[in-house]
Amino acid sequence: MKTTMIAVALAASVLVPADIEVLDELALIGASDTDFLRSSALDSLPVGTPNRLYAARTAIQPAVSAEVLEGGPALGVLVDAEPDREMTSTADVYAPAHTSVRNRSLRLTRPSTVPVLGARHSAPQRVAVSGASPSSADIAGLFGGQQGGWQPIRLFGDGDEPGEDAGLLIGNGADGVDGQDGGRGGLLMGNGGRGGDATTPGGTGGRGGDAGLFGKGGDGGNGYNSMSANGIPAAGGTGGAGGNGGLFKGDGGQGGSGGYATAVGGGDAIAGAGGTGGRAGGLSGSAGAGGIGGRADSDMGRATGGEGGRGGQGGFVRTGGTGGTGGNATSYGVSRAGNGGAGGDGGTVTGNGGEGGTGGGSYSIQDFANGGKGGAGGNSTSSGNGGQGGAGGGALAPAGTGSGGEGGQGGRSNSGTGGTGGVGGKGESFDQTGIGGNGGRGGNGRTGGAGGEAGSGESLTSAAVGGTGGVGGNGTGGAGGTGGKGGGGASMSGNGYGGNGGIGGNGRPGGQGGGGGTGTTSNGNDGNDGADL
Repeated sequence: MKTTMIAVALAASVLVPADIEVLDELALIGASDTDFLRSSALDSLPVGTPNRLYAARTAIQPAVSAEVLEGGPALGVLVDAEPDREMTSTADVYAPAHTSVRNRSLRLTRPSTVPVLGARHSAPQRVAVSGASPSSADIAGLFGGQQGGWQPIRLFGDGDEPGEDAGLLIGNGADGVDGQDGGRGGLLMGNGGRGGDATTPGGTGGRGGDAGLFGKGGDGGNGYNSMSANGIPAAGGTGGAGGNGGLFKGDGGQGGSGGYATAVGGGDAIAGAGGTGGRAGGLSGSAGAGGIGGRADSDMGRATGGEGGRGGQGGFVRTGGTGGTGGNATSYGVSRAGNGGAGGDGGTVTGNGGEGGTGGGSYSIQDFANGGKGGAGGNSTSSGNGGQGGAGGGALAPAGTGSGGEGGQGGRSNSGTGGTGGVGGKGESFDQTGIGGNGGRGGNGRTGGAGGEAGSGESLTSAAVGGTGGVGGNGTGGAGGTGGKGGGGASMSGNGYGGNGGIGGNGRPGGQGGGGGTGTTSNGNDGNDGADL
């Protein structure tokens, strides 16, 4: 009985169809189960929809008391009462079709000041109150079901159709399909749905649904996977963005993976980029990582891996999300791997920047192979530190040139330490030159970040050259960052040259230069120290 009376109260105060003019306030009082209002069956009324309810306005008129008769169960909603009019045993009422809710008695109180949603569509239709007992459908209608031909605002419950939003207040959003966005979670509590994977050529994955105050954002859907033949290019789709975590608490969704691309018969293959990660919850939770870049494969054409997605932002006080890994690339010809995604920025109040994503790996049988560049570290916009740059990807070309990817730049910080630059990738070749990737530059900050160490170059029969160490970041009130160490150069029957060390960043004092790399033929030079400011 308590549950029933709560449902009646909700129905009276929230769920009113568009064709009802609300004149009075409903008041429930304790009485015996034999009290009832003599009336006949309900007539059907035209229906309203949730969209029309949003456009509703209030209609408030004073109410007067009505006489309640005894003798059986009472069922009623709103009584048509006019000032100075005496009520009789048969009441004129305004009620939604098939409304059938048991209450112990019915009484109209003093003039109402409670606003009730309901669109004024036409003159009120005069119907009588039913005396039937409530059904389960009647009560379910108050919480999201359809009853009496009209559809109320759904307050609670999960989305059950693809991409459907949860109830207005509490519930989980449904997953999307075919590139559709995931449904949002309830405004108070609930997780967002996952975005749907793309199924149309070149399509982007669906975005993950957002959470409300508490809950996790949905992961983004994957981009379209493409395959082609007879020299026709193949192109993968972009991954969908992750949904945002709850305003107070919750993890951001991960970005969707970029679609792969496979081409045979001489066509180029270009893979899709990963999606951006979702924002972290304002006070608690992790930011979503960026999506992984798609893989690219071609037999004779160019292969280009997809870039990793950017990491999500850190809300108010959290660390930014990690950037997505770049996609790998493989070809008989030119092969270029995807770059890593940038790390997400730290929280707006405090929080470190996220780490940059690692660059993808590259392989070419007889041509040029280039590893992907590491993603930049995320910035700290407040008291946190900058994020570390991502490592560069490796490259292998047995009969061609293999060049490792450059490390990503460290993130910037306003009042903390700049991020360390990413490590350079290794470059390898059997018959041609192997070149190591340069180290990433350190981020600027109150104290500068260190430059990244360079990657090594290796070859069996030809030259091998180590990369140059990353430059140290500048310090605006403290020391400059140290320069990164140069990469080694090693060749079995050719010349091997070590890379030079990185220059130190300027600061108080300036940063020390990085040491030179070791080579089988010659070593690299040490980097210069940074200037004292």
